Order: sequence, then structure tokens, then C-alpha cells
Amino acid sequence: MPGRYVFPGGVLEPEDLGPSGFAERLRPAPAGLDGASRRRLASFARAALRETFEESGLLIGSPGASAAWPGPGVWQAYGAARLAPAFDALTLLASAVTPSSYPLRFHARFFLADGALAWGPPRSLDELEAVAWVPIRETGALPMPSVTRRVLEKALAQRCLRPRRHRAWRFA
Repeated sequence: MPGRYVFPGGVLEPEDLGPSGFAERLRPAPAGLDGASRRRLASFARAALRETFEESGLLIGSPGASAAWPGPGVWQAYGAARLAPAFDALTLLASAVTPSSYPLRFHARFFLADGALAWGPPRSLDELEAVAWVPIRETGALPMPSVTRRVLEKALAQRCLRPRRHRAWRFA
């Protein structure tokens, strides 16, 4: 989506289907979550951390990993940075399915994590035109797809209200 602001993301890759080698303590699945998302929650969390790193250069984690981590791909980057991936800080916030009128259909899941857990400078890699932190008060003027705006609004409400249990939102 050239010229539009979107969240990092993509498809499940083979490395997302197996354990990372780190402790993967996930938050409980939110109420209202579809069965496929519930069954594959760990894989989606791995994909979210991987895609965030691949597209923005950011690692979402906390200090504490050993330096020589044997896991594949992104998990080596966490080990090299001596970070443990913050699986326990990811909140599955929403899912969205592209309308049936679209030629390509996707079922996207959106995770929320505290930006204080982001390590490294954001950088633009192959897929994105630019990567940067944007103050919340400035996001209203950014060009973004409607689903991105809806998920951002949900994320802001989630962070402001801080409910003990939340319900996953589904956009279709």
C-alpha cells in the first residue's frame, strides 16, 4: 500500500509454526476469539514478533537472553541482542478479514504491545517506504487504510481503559 501507513505484518512462515526456543508465555486468549486463531495463537505471536523485526528492525523484548541463541532467523537476532522476546506482553487485539469482493483475501490478526519494550532504532527495510515513531496526537492526519485506522482506535481505547479482560474485535 504505497503512501499509506500500516502496521508491520505478513503471512505465517514455516519458522512461525515451531517453537522459538525461548519461553513462550502467552496471555490468555481474549473472549470471542475464533477457533482457528485460538489454536494458532502461539504461531501468530511468533509471526508478529518476526514481521515487526523484518519490516521495522525493532525487537520487542526484555533483557535476559544468552548471547548465543541457536534458534532460526529472528530468534538469533534476539539472542545476539541478549533479549528475550516479549510473548507475555503481546495482546491479541483484533482480527480482520478482507471483504469477499476483493480478489485477494486475508484474515489478519493484530497484536498490541507496549512501545517501551521495543529495542533498536526503527529502520526502513525492503517492504516499507519509511518507518518512524509517530506521536498519537498526529496519527489522525496520516493516510491509512480504514482497517488500520479502526485497529489503531481500538488500540488507543484498550490502552486508555486498561480493562482486566478484553474482547477481541473482528472487522469484516
